[in-house]
Amino acid sequence: MKHFPALALNFGPAGGRRLGERLKQRAAAETMRVLSTQGWRSFYSGDLARKWLAEARDNGVPIDCEDLEGHATVFQRGLSTPWRGRKVHVAPPNSQGLALLAMLALSELQPAPPPADQSDPLIDPVAYLARKAAAFVMRDTYCADQRRVCLPPDLLSPDRLRKLELEAGPVMSVAGGGDTSTLVVVDAAGRAVSWVQSLFESFGSGIVCPDHGLVLHNRAMLERLDNHPVRGLRGGFRTFHTLCPALVTGEGGVELAIATPGDHGQPQALLQVLRRHFEQGLDIQSAIEWPRLRHDDGQEVLLREQMPFPVE
Repeated sequence: MKHFPALALNFGPAGGRRLGERLKQRAAAETMRVLSTQGWRSFYSGDLARKWLAEARDNGVPIDCEDLEGHATVFQRGLSTPWRGRKVHVAPPNSQGLALLAMLALSELQPAPPPADQSDPLIDPVAYLARKAAAFVMRDTYCADQRRVCLPPDLLSPDRLRKLELEAGPVMSVAGGGDTSTLVVVDAAGRAVSWVQSLFESFGSGIVCPDHGLVLHNRAMLERLDNHPVRGLRGGFRTFHTLCPALVTGEGGVELAIATPGDHGQPQALLQVLRRHFEQGLDIQSAIEWPRLRHDDGQEVLLREQMPFPVE
């Protein structure tokens, strides 16, 4: 808080709130009222945009009115892969949903495991590390602004996946502190939304526009300050992000809408929940609560303390 004093104007001093205390963000509420009456475009142009941008620039943010006015919302077709008689759908790049599809496609090349009350073949750290490494190499090659990458038609073909699994080297993932929320909604007609919103690290960039209740994210932390063809930071291009909302469909329509926080752990957690539920028959709550493993970088695999059996 001492480095970002405006945070205290929104949330109070560090350690100054009780667990369960109600927090009223009046400035943010007023901004939402303006958006509800004037429309989402008012966030990017007009009086509201000029005012909050002036606050941001006072805190060193380099964007200007032309940057905001040049924003365009893009509606893109999602990516999907067949899996265990269903289809799993994710958001396309610049999302990392491709990593989830790659890991599922690799598991599709193997027989489905036995029910969960027998042995537990999903917990094989060596095999997991190889598949995750292959999937994240694919992610780091193609998950960027779609003006920077071209997805090959055989992206998830068995031959390409097997080759990646054999050749993938160590994976380096910069983990954030965590400030992500998810929302999953299904209506009576079976229409489903899987939605993820994130500031990336805790309180994002730490930069606040206090008169408008806005906290700005630091998603560009995952970009590089060089000419890297995929990760080199470029103005006007969408940055890579780790959000991974997903839908599972079958013959009758949507069977599951799912999402989770967890930066690089998002596709890893969803993979394990989906396999527990659809392959081993656990109900969805049990599949979510079952202890999971995670890999960030190097050769170390992280395991939940609640794992019910030893793993070597």
